[in-house]
Amino acid sequence: MRFGESLTDTASNYGGHVLREMTNHTLCALEDAAWLDLRAGLVHETSPSQPVLEWLQDRIAQHEVHDACEARLNAFETRSQGDYVAIAETAGSWSAHRVLLHVRCADVLITVVARPTVVKMTDFASR
Repeated sequence: MRFGESLTDTASNYGGHVLREMTNHTLCALEDAAWLDLRAGLVHETSPSQPVLEWLQDRIAQHEVHDACEARLNAFETRSQGDYVAIAETAGSWSAHRVLLHVRCADVLITVVARPTVVKMTDFASR
């Protein structure tokens, strides 16, 4: 029996036929599953809204732009809008930035982050 054919011989091993058919259907569905795509890139990319598109085109380029709230860095890591990332500033110095948006422009992935707010510890000193 081949995948997709009607079950005509139900006298012998009917359960085996049904199990093979269900296994074939499941494997076919899994083969095209988007969640199995573990390449680096945007997750559920969309076209940006008009204000975001204008802001991006003013700063990046006049190419076709797509954005997303989540980006896959590799097979094991993703970053989402609102996450904090550490960015190396100078030799041995790091700062934390909040992710605003992930962008794909001309097949280049860009993460837009907010500038950190610097607060002096003396601002919290008791009086």
